[in-house]
Amino acid sequence: MSMLRRNLTRLRRSLRIQQGCGPYHGTPLSMLSIDIMHLILEILSEGDSRTDLLNLALTCRALWIFTRQYIPKDVTLYAHSNDQTFVLFQKSVNKDHSYGRNVRHLTFTTGEKSCNISARKIRKLLQSLPALHSLDLGGLPYDHIVPTLFAKPLQMKYTLKKLDIPGGLDVKDVAELISFPVIRKWRFWLLDDFEFYSKFPKAATDIWLKELSFEDSQIAFPLFANVLRRCRNLQLLECNLPLQRPLKEAATSREREMETFSAINLAPSLMHVAKTLTKLQLYDDKQIWRKYDGSRLDLSSFSKLKNIDVPAMLFLAPISQNIRRGGVYKLFPLTAETIKLKFPANIGIFYSTSNGKLDAEEYSQFLSTGVDATQSDWIQEFAINKSFKFPGLQELSLLENTSSSGNQAFNSQNWLQPYWIRVSFDEAQIQLKVSLRKNLNI
Repeated sequence: MSMLRRNLTRLRRSLRIQQGCGPYHGTPLSMLSIDIMHLILEILSEGDSRTDLLNLALTCRALWIFTRQYIPKDVTLYAHSNDQTFVLFQKSVNKDHSYGRNVRHLTFTTGEKSCNISARKIRKLLQSLPALHSLDLGGLPYDHIVPTLFAKPLQMKYTLKKLDIPGGLDVKDVAELISFPVIRKWRFWLLDDFEFYSKFPKAATDIWLKELSFEDSQIAFPLFANVLRRCRNLQLLECNLPLQRPLKEAATSREREMETFSAINLAPSLMHVAKTLTKLQLYDDKQIWRKYDGSRLDLSSFSKLKNIDVPAMLFLAPISQNIRRGGVYKLFPLTAETIKLKFPANIGIFYSTSNGKLDAEEYSQFLSTGVDATQSDWIQEFAINKSFKFPGLQELSLLENTSSSGNQAFNSQNWLQPYWIRVSFDEAQIQLKVSLRKNLNI
């Protein structure tokens, strides 16, 4: 690397000399090997050094031929017919096809005027960039996205490593994008799979994604199962719990109402990533489950899973169902380092909840007498069994949802841990956090 820096300095001196900074008796560039020149040009094609690259290209025809493949490497365009950069880039690509083959990064940015280039022309432009590695469509209207990307297969599908899309997608489009063979990370927003999209690209036999996130989205079981069944190296999964039928939309909100939650239904799909997953984040946002069958999700066979952030109903049923909570610790993997269980409106940690309301009698008793060992044994088991069950466990968080529901308003309160609980977790060197609903009406 030090030799590369010296050669880069030599090159810059050569450029200054050729621009009239002093007498010129021969160029040091002639002393450089082709490989070193390529390394230097690679550096010049990035960031603030692009001015040096352009200066080098203007020194002579031989250097212009040598550097021209690096000039269009990183391109930013404003998609408007009056934008000179867009017009010149389009002409260059149409006139010389080799020019487009050198483009690696393309960004569409916004300008003072909205885009007036048709999706057909944008698509034609992309067809001339067969070796594109990064594409940012942030400056294009939503209605351009689907016809630009999906009208016919683009060669760049097999070279793109990064694709930024502002929106305008449905679940069918997402299924197609996930199958792009080179991209390793996807993050999607605001998807609604209310119709339970079940088709999937036939060519997508293997998916090599490392990270997959669905934010503020509702995806159904068919897509969830189709994706995980094909994943070969998924390390991070973030999404809402997959929708199940029967399903209906709440009358006064965007919440999805479903009858019976069964944790064990998730197991077959998740087992496809049991050997690769390191982080699992599941939510139950804007979901209402009327019943719980009491089944548990067993993650104990996951060989690399370190961070777990999931709804508590994957492992625990409402207290009113009288299902014993002991042994829950056995459901977590040996590799676990952080465990966060989020308790929805109808499941409590120490006292019952129903339809988003605390049981007044149980809550009053908790305030006056606290909890006994039978109510907290299942929590203490995490500390007692740490040394052989998950020696790397550092944090256990049990958090009750405090959002308003029904006629009840909630605040949060940290649980004042009994002495035996505090000692157990201190000795095990596990940070325990328990946040409970606090009833403001009592």
